[in-house]
Amino acid sequence: ALPIYIKEYSNLEVAEIIALCTGAKIRFVNEDNSSSVSYNNQTTRNTLNWTPETSLETGIRKYIEWKRKEF
Repeated sequence: ALPIYIKEYSNLEVAEIIALCTGAKIRFVNEDNSSSVSYNNQTTRNTLNWTPETSLETGIRKYIEWKRKEF
């Protein structure tokens, strides 16, 4: 899981967000046997006295829009 925002996201959730923003379809080719790791960014947020202002969904959507304009 990715500790990007206050919420944690799995790789599948990130892929689903990207698919929604791009119209892509997720196709599973092989089984994923990698171990899952869960991260918590609470320590980072506390140490830096920082709170994310943009959700992962919004950040991905804005990034994709920006990349489309660049190409």
